[in-house]
Amino acid sequence: MAGPGGNAPTQHDVARALGISVSAVSLALNDRSGVSDDLRARVRQTAADLGYRPNTSAVALRTRRSQTIGLLIRNLANPFFLDVIEGFEAVCAGSGYALITASSHYDLRRETELMRTFIARGVDGLALAPVGGSRAAGEWHHTTGRPTVLLNAARLGRALPVLRTHVDGVSAVEQAVNHLADLGHRRLALLSAPRRRSPDP
Repeated sequence: MAGPGGNAPTQHDVARALGISVSAVSLALNDRSGVSDDLRARVRQTAADLGYRPNTSAVALRTRRSQTIGLLIRNLANPFFLDVIEGFEAVCAGSGYALITASSHYDLRRETELMRTFIARGVDGLALAPVGGSRAAGEWHHTTGRPTVLLNAARLGRALPVLRTHVDGVSAVEQAVNHLADLGHRRLALLSAPRRRSPDP
């Protein structure tokens, strides 16, 4: 539903519909003290009925939080990362965050540029599947101090106080080799990314 003049509904429209002050609407929508639980519920319901959505730019300026998460991966064409993106989107949506995804295409320079773009955009956290090293993760962490997660890079950046999540590659290869051996195969080959691009050499 549009506000006066066809514009998106504002807090003023919510206040007008309820016959209360804009400050009371603001307190209720931002879950602050100063309004009763009953009024808070009525404000939220009226805001929803009117189609009111907070101005994310204004919220970011006020809270210094963008409600966005950056996800920087190595290769969008890799089906593994499609599952990763889907998982991140589901978790972010459930937590009220937007997800910005970018791919370095196994390019160290591009990875650094994209990481710096995420810094400029003020994203609240970065999940990074690094290319060959932890330089970008280190710069991100030391520049922003914001949460950092390394994907599939268990051995990198041990000095960095960051979270890590990774596939158990040793176990995965062992299972594959055992399966092929059980089928009678004896001459096996392994195709992988170039060593200089591997996050865990």
